[in-house]
Amino acid sequence: MKIGIITMPLCANYGGTLQNWALQQVFIRLGHEPLTLRFPFYYQGMSSIHYWLKVFPLQIARFILHKFIGGKYEMPLTIGPWRRSVQGMERFVNEHIIVTEYLPKLSMDDVYRYGVEVLVVGSDQIWRPVMYDAIKYYFLGFAKDSDILRIAYAPSIALDIWPYKKETTVQLRELIKKFSAVSVREESSVKLVKEYLGVDAQWVLDPTMLLKKEDYLEVCKDVPQNEEPFVFAYILDMTEDKRIMAEQTAKTLGCSVRYLSAGRVKSDDTIEKWLANIRDSVFVITDSY
Repeated sequence: MKIGIITMPLCANYGGTLQNWALQQVFIRLGHEPLTLRFPFYYQGMSSIHYWLKVFPLQIARFILHKFIGGKYEMPLTIGPWRRSVQGMERFVNEHIIVTEYLPKLSMDDVYRYGVEVLVVGSDQIWRPVMYDAIKYYFLGFAKDSDILRIAYAPSIALDIWPYKKETTVQLRELIKKFSAVSVREESSVKLVKEYLGVDAQWVLDPTMLLKKEDYLEVCKDVPQNEEPFVFAYILDMTEDKRIMAEQTAKTLGCSVRYLSAGRVKSDDTIEKWLANIRDSVFVITDSY
């Protein structure tokens, strides 16, 4: 069966990209043909006008500010000239994940064109309405008039409170009725989906946990082993307390700290190197799990 996957933007972060790869691996081993449907980032929850008038100027201002006060600042992942900052992760996607071309206005015409027989949404924080158009994409609003089979595997709301307004919730209740199976990543989401959408969702593992250690070691096998001991600090939101904790841990273990921030991805940062850092470190510190 040909399965169309709709998930977070690939290359936005390591975990988000790996969960999609892992889910595809599971489907392939079950004898199916997975395909991830890609669409430009600014179409997820914002119009191109909104992006160019509001988001892009702020990113430019941040870039200029850091340029003048010193220190290295990597532009957040967007589009256009800044895409080269994630070339390493994009290469991983091209080599290891089966994807469509970018689909500016994802529709059922695209789904049929690729021969997709079932739509799967998940995993990651696709049901958290921050900047993505959850109704259209991640609750499959664009497919509301279709009878295509649809499944939710391990999406996350990422909050302990229901984040949608009443009128939006009414729309979501209708859309989720069309799903043949619904599962979520967090136990708290099971309760929220039941209370607000009236659906009994299953609590399941993130796709990355469905594979074995050996699967990940195979991905990073070509990255040379680091012989010097180090603490790997993968921090999404760096604070002084987190930095001190990392430094103190390294001091106790008698080694150095290797920092990596998801918001400052460089062109030579790759999925393979990220996995190798976990493989070779004596201790891992992270605020993202």
